[in-house]
Amino acid sequence: GRIFESVKRNMRFVEDPRGRELIQAPERMAKRMLAGLAMKGEGKVPANAYLLSGDCDEHAAMTAALAAAVGYPVAFGFGGSGGRASVSGRTVPTYHHVWGEAQLNGVWIPLDTTGGKGIGEVWPFKDRGRVRIV
Repeated sequence: GRIFESVKRNMRFVEDPRGRELIQAPERMAKRMLAGLAMKGEGKVPANAYLLSGDCDEHAAMTAALAAAVGYPVAFGFGGSGGRASVSGRTVPTYHHVWGEAQLNGVWIPLDTTGGKGIGEVWPFKDRGRVRIV
């Protein structure tokens, strides 16, 4: 619960620029988070400084990286609303949202820190999947 609440509280959701997919490395975000928390503790956070920001990719990466750092098996969950695309001559589902997941006692727990969901809650996507992170 602490990892989920920490990311949810300390990360701002910001859409990628239109037509571009940006993904920040969790290591870079973690360094920014630690620096921001230190500044916040000292009362030195500038008005325009958010500890972290990003879209669902960054939220998922940070949540999964923190859960992995304390020993949980982690994965990325992803979902879509039934759209299809042609890739290399095959029709495949399209996905538009991703979240981190951690395994606890053999059960995968979704950790979607975007969109007002709680621990274990995800949007009711028509198509869903999971990719385990090694």
